[in-house]
Amino acid sequence: MVKIINEKTADKIKEIINYSDFEELKFLKDMVEKGSFMKIVESRIEEYESHRKICPVCHSELNAEESFVLYFGPKGLRKKAHFCALDCLDYFVTQLNEQRKKRLRNKTGN
Repeated sequence: MVKIINEKTADKIKEIINYSDFEELKFLKDMVEKGSFMKIVESRIEEYESHRKICPVCHSELNAEESFVLYFGPKGLRKKAHFCALDCLDYFVTQLNEQRKKRLRNKTGN
């Protein structure tokens, strides 16, 4: 099923490219290089996800008005996570810190 969806999506993108004129292709290339294309895609994905948010820790459905939000990641690649309660947010942050410590230990060889 996933392969079929990916093939259909690839076909749609190829069709857009095949029917684009030179100026449109330059514009698309510029959008991809500057990252604005990814921002549009990410924005659209967020629209889909915003209709049904689930806590990444306990997997319960979130109430949009009562959830906790955490923005994390390096500048330019920020991610947004929603949590149902402070204990789930705390658990997530603790796990992030553990991963960071593990990466540092692996880098330094300790």
